[in-house]
Amino acid sequence: MLMLYEISEAGTAKIPAAWNNQQIADALAAIKEHYRQDGYKRPWVSYLAADKGEVAGTCGFKAEPRDGKVEFFYSPFPQKSGSAIDMVRKLVEITEFHDKFSLRVIRTAPQETPQNAFLKEVGFTPVPIEDKGVKLWEWRIEYRGGQRSRAINANVGPRI
Repeated sequence: MLMLYEISEAGTAKIPAAWNNQQIADALAAIKEHYRQDGYKRPWVSYLAADKGEVAGTCGFKAEPRDGKVEFFYSPFPQKSGSAIDMVRKLVEITEFHDKFSLRVIRTAPQETPQNAFLKEVGFTPVPIEDKGVKLWEWRIEYRGGQRSRAINANVGPRI
């Protein structure tokens, strides 16, 4: 079962010492820089995702909700790419009952991947966009009044 460990504003996470390595240190430093640029406001923060006693990657929110939407990100470590789907599920859980916004978005490369197939399966719709000259798909799903799609509802695990 995937667990999320909040990354603090200082760029640290309360994880077992045995998990610390250069890959995690680099991820924490990148998140700390992200907070410096975009701010830190709970629960719209970043998390280390761990599965079966190992850190699987990072995920979280680009920033707090703005203009009726909140943007997710997920970045599984290469050896743990199968955890991306569970990261999305956890982020959806965090957002499901907030009424400040109705649109959840995730940006990905514009190509067919297992993760993108999952996003489509649970009700996200890809919208081609261009950001700073880079072509992307912005996957969107809309929620109203704390309601989420049945597909996501059926697949979300225990609360974090």
